[in-house]
Amino acid sequence: MEFIQRSDAKLRKFILKGSDIQAHSRDSPHELGRACSTKPTWAGYSRRKRPVSCPVTTSIRRLACAFILLCSGQHGWAEFGLSDGDTLAFLGDSITAARGYTKIVEHYTLMRFPERKVRFVNAGQGGDTASGCLDRLDRDVFAQGATVVTVVFGVNDIGWGMKADAEHKRRYLDGIREIIERCRAHLVRPIICSSAITAEPPEKAEVGFLQTMTDKGLTLASSLGAETIDLQRGMREIQRRIVEANSRETDAKKQTRLHVEDGVHLNDLGQLAMAYAMLKGLGAPEEVSTATIDGMSGKVTETAGCTISDKELVDARAIV
Repeated sequence: MEFIQRSDAKLRKFILKGSDIQAHSRDSPHELGRACSTKPTWAGYSRRKRPVSCPVTTSIRRLACAFILLCSGQHGWAEFGLSDGDTLAFLGDSITAARGYTKIVEHYTLMRFPERKVRFVNAGQGGDTASGCLDRLDRDVFAQGATVVTVVFGVNDIGWGMKADAEHKRRYLDGIREIIERCRAHLVRPIICSSAITAEPPEKAEVGFLQTMTDKGLTLASSLGAETIDLQRGMREIQRRIVEANSRETDAKKQTRLHVEDGVHLNDLGQLAMAYAMLKGLGAPEEVSTATIDGMSGKVTETAGCTISDKELVDARAIV
């Protein structure tokens, strides 16, 4: 959990424009994930004048808040893509093997839905491709009891851009097709994803070979009945805001990055952005948990996804 607590504030600067966070929970992430009692600070309090009545909206922020509050879909809580009893295998290359975005997705799921028994398997392998992974599907995915598998390839398939040609695109698409067919034979639900973004300027990358190739992969997957998540465009949404912010910072050392020096592998912030895009694609609920409390009377007027177990009035303020 150290990683999320360290990174989310920085990312939130770019993707939470205008979000209405009135109170901050002080509980540990584990307690927050269980949606139990939270301890909001006083919202709307003024040194000069206290409002007569102030409903306090409590929002759980510690775990994955930076990406969940931006979700645009109207998904209900029951529609999240992982169900009780699922085992999710993350199939991919070195970005997956780094266990960055995968751990965030795991932590979010286990804390946000503690009643669901969901297992996670990291099936990432450095340098792998959509066609290369076929030799290890049985060992790393099916033998692990996976019921769901996210598939993230693309960068190595075209040799980091050095093999961006029709032949390597064909191999990528053939690999995606066989992954889906073999998953279907093993009753495993495949979710085909576009690859993580590179450090290439977003407007150029939007029409680049990697995006267009993985777009064809997403189209192919949809035609075969598989689910898809466009991680590239989800991450690029954040990347554009970072580029905009960096344009106002003349000191290159103070500019924000999503990648390490090679421009392909992700730093901690990049892994967080990738987790955001994946959770959004999985239908993570926009609203995690809220409670409305009358600030003068301390009466709980509304709750959703949480339980207020204890409260008291202190100096005319509701403390939960």
